[in-house]
Amino acid sequence: MPMKNIFLLEDNQKTRTWVASVLKRLDANARIHMAENIADARTILKRVGGDIAIAIIDINLPDGNGLSLIKDIKSENLGTQCVVFTVEECIERISQAFLLGADGFLLKDTEEDVIVERLRGVEVGIPAISPAVIRKLIKLVRSQIGSRHPELLDSLTDREKEILLLVSKGYNKREIGQLLNISENTIKDHTKRLYTKLGINNVAEATLVAMNAGLLQCDA
Repeated sequence: MPMKNIFLLEDNQKTRTWVASVLKRLDANARIHMAENIADARTILKRVGGDIAIAIIDINLPDGNGLSLIKDIKSENLGTQCVVFTVEECIERISQAFLLGADGFLLKDTEEDVIVERLRGVEVGIPAISPAVIRKLIKLVRSQIGSRHPELLDSLTDREKEILLLVSKGYNKREIGQLLNISENTIKDHTKRLYTKLGINNVAEATLVAMNAGLLQCDA
């Protein structure tokens, strides 16, 4: 079995040593590649290439923002799992990290056992997120859903609004056709038009729009 490569970007030496010991709990045989700034990080990543399983990345560094490194790593499509490791917990940073492709966001005051558990999860596709960050994300979603914007639906016809509501509730085209007494092809045409008007592409996005517009209640 090949030795696992793990990358760590952290400018504080004491923290770097501690995190390296935590990563050894994750895999005692792993090779830990460490950098203290973005310039060194780019050199290491170029040398190791696509063999890095997990990249642990701090945000505030002497020569820039570590989030820029996540964007670069993800653009290469090498399968590296990128996890932010920081003291920052403002929702803007959290949102930015995930938009850039981060697979996790861990705070440095997270308990060591929790860090190990979360990093084991990220290897199998489970986002590595500190409990405090999860609470902030839940609060963000609730605030967005709670803010109603009925004007989002101004461009839709009454029929398209009916279909949007039913799509958001999980009904398929056949079921919607039966409820509204129209053909599946007609449903398909209406759905395509309303998706185009709203600038969305799937049921998940349709559901968020319906919630934000006040068309669909959270318990619907």
